[in-house]
Amino acid sequence: MVESSIAHLQERSSQFVTAAHVEIGLNKGTITVLQPESIDDDETVDTVRKKLSGDFKIGYAPAGVEGLVSAERESEREKTSERRIRGSGVHTDRAVWTLRENARNKKGIHLKFVAVLIVRPRAPDRSLEVDLEIRAKLGPSIGNGLGIRRILARRTKQFDGKSMLGFRPTTLDISKEWFNKV
Repeated sequence: MVESSIAHLQERSSQFVTAAHVEIGLNKGTITVLQPESIDDDETVDTVRKKLSGDFKIGYAPAGVEGLVSAERESEREKTSERRIRGSGVHTDRAVWTLRENARNKKGIHLKFVAVLIVRPRAPDRSLEVDLEIRAKLGPSIGNGLGIRRILARRTKQFDGKSMLGFRPTTLDISKEWFNKV
């Protein structure tokens, strides 16, 4: 549900999606496991050098009395940028992921990622209603240099608590015994 909505935002425009905020709200349920909580990749490292120098001349030239004071200071540091996903919301009824592009290479955000939520239903019939909201920011394109736009997509999905929906990703690092069969 998340993947198709973000990919749809990219298809609607030739611009890169530079940032997105994904929220999943639950009624009648609490999130017990949320993944991914943190993904960093596509890292770039830049070396930033700063140099500050100055001269101060004092004296009286006709008398031949002059003095020159100069100072110089140089510093160097490394600045890293990466494409990242941050997720939160365990023990609440709202999951939030923030997606950011690498500010240095500006190739856009992850358009596809698998979000895993394990939810403890509060309703006796184990039913659940999920509200998905994605707010995305599209960066400028060649044809429209100042065309930064924001897009909002919303979708609601009902789960009856009986039908198995979705799949268990192979990268999910939770013991299979944690899943109880109904």
